[in-house]
Amino acid sequence: MAGLAIALGAVASTASGTTPRYAYWTYTLTGVQVMHWEFTQQFGTIDGSGSCDVTHHGDQTIRFGTGGTIRVRLGTGSATPVEVRQGAKWRGLVPIVGTEQRVHTVVAAPPDLSNCNDKGNAQVAAKPCSVTVPLARGAVEKTWLLVRQRTVDMYDPFAYAFQPRFPACHPNGFDIKQNFWSVLFTRGAELKLRGGSFAARHAKLSGQFKTGAECLSDWPNAGHFVRCSASHNATVDTSWQMTFSR
Repeated sequence: MAGLAIALGAVASTASGTTPRYAYWTYTLTGVQVMHWEFTQQFGTIDGSGSCDVTHHGDQTIRFGTGGTIRVRLGTGSATPVEVRQGAKWRGLVPIVGTEQRVHTVVAAPPDLSNCNDKGNAQVAAKPCSVTVPLARGAVEKTWLLVRQRTVDMYDPFAYAFQPRFPACHPNGFDIKQNFWSVLFTRGAELKLRGGSFAARHAKLSGQFKTGAECLSDWPNAGHFVRCSASHNATVDTSWQMTFSR
């Protein structure tokens, strides 16, 4: 009986070894998103004379990534999230780090803003600034992988964690989360990985994706995507690359 128990245990161990629930890989992500906008705000005047128009321009650069190589696990199904261990649990959210830079320049503004109807906002629009800060603590991305197709879809599911406060640098003009669920314009973009198979014991699969310039109209009031041949006042360009290896 003892010998049978040992034999059964060996069979069970072998069977479980041929059908593992998870595969463990190392994972690296790097990316950058650049946005440019320019618009003219009409603030009106207190006495109705003259004008209080401010034309200003913004450049926003978000650099994001894993900050190096991290260990992840993948399920064995045809579609699986990329999971990272956080404490005692594995979660389908990958912590990311990086920086956000905002550069606000003034193209044209009245020399005296005292006659502006909305003087406070006019002063903000007419104030140049430049600042770079780390991404907010808690920023994450979510990656879904189609194993056999070697295709991944990556996006930022929590915009609030990706948008640190910038109280001193025109917050409204740069606040992507006012109009879009995700701060990163990567949702729905499918990246094809090359270099091997996820079924291999040793492989290195990598790829890179670039959206090219995408155009928005009426930014930042009610920004929406339009054809770049149509009238627009903002562009955004996102690129990212990732690598899985083991």
